[in-house]
Amino acid sequence: LLTTAGYEVVGVESAENALRLCEEGERFDVIISDIEMPRMDGFGFAAKVRESENWRETPLVALTSHVSAKDEERGRRSGFQRHVPKLDHNLLLKAIADTLNSKKDVA
Repeated sequence: LLTTAGYEVVGVESAENALRLCEEGERFDVIISDIEMPRMDGFGFAAKVRESENWRETPLVALTSHVSAKDEERGRRSGFQRHVPKLDHNLLLKAIADTLNSKKDVA
């Protein structure tokens, strides 16, 4: 979906692999993470990202089947700027575009 929409995508199989990219100094315009992952959930991943020097300011989008207000608030406290239901492709594309546009406005 994202590649078809014109985005360059780097996919990883786990939060640990993503954090390894962080340690290696990789930079991204936005990070999209699932909430439900083995070993480290998305909330834990977001907290680790926010602790890192390299990705602290990188926007985070949660992609999840947990869409309650409570889940969304927990996501915000963990460091996610956006919370998108997994199957809502249009909302995901809009969230990415909005996130990138707001990042440009700040720069």
